[in-house]
Amino acid sequence: MQSMITLDPTEHDDPQFVELIARTLTALAHDYKPVEIYAIQIDNWFDHKWKGFSGVVALQLGTWAGPSLRVPPFNPNRVIGQTHLRMDGPDKPTYTIEPAPPLHINQMSSDNLRRNLNQISASGLFAWYSGGTKKNDRASLMVYRIEKENEFSWYGSFLKKEDWRIYKARGISRIELTRLTEMFVPEPGD
Repeated sequence: MQSMITLDPTEHDDPQFVELIARTLTALAHDYKPVEIYAIQIDNWFDHKWKGFSGVVALQLGTWAGPSLRVPPFNPNRVIGQTHLRMDGPDKPTYTIEPAPPLHINQMSSDNLRRNLNQISASGLFAWYSGGTKKNDRASLMVYRIEKENEFSWYGSFLKKEDWRIYKARGISRIELTRLTEMFVPEPGD
């Protein structure tokens, strides 16, 4: 059995949403077994336009995608926290929290065009998720996966009625995103 990845909610987070993110990361770790996982909490909701966004050139021209996924150019002031996990070993499906330099640094947006994620990790799962979910009824999750020369990305947004529900999915089917969010739901009494 895969050990559950845990993330600590802040006072501004809905613990139910943070748990949903932790379950999703656990399912992704189970499916893909990346060597490293980065979970970055952003101060608020962000939309699907961040998926593949690389930076701004010539002070006004936005650039998306390209040959390699890059660190999304979130302003470091928007980053609430970063958790970095490393696999304990190829025969162990468990992860340990380990320090790592921050992914988001103060720099010109155009400088970000040289920050390819495959230079940070050859086998990595990078996830950005919304903070401030205690007062907001919307949230987001964006995932980039690097496995050698293969790179994948997707985005999901969520709305809260009684529980958090998938609202939009980009780059992933709603069925697959539902599977990931529900794969490690604890049984009643656990």
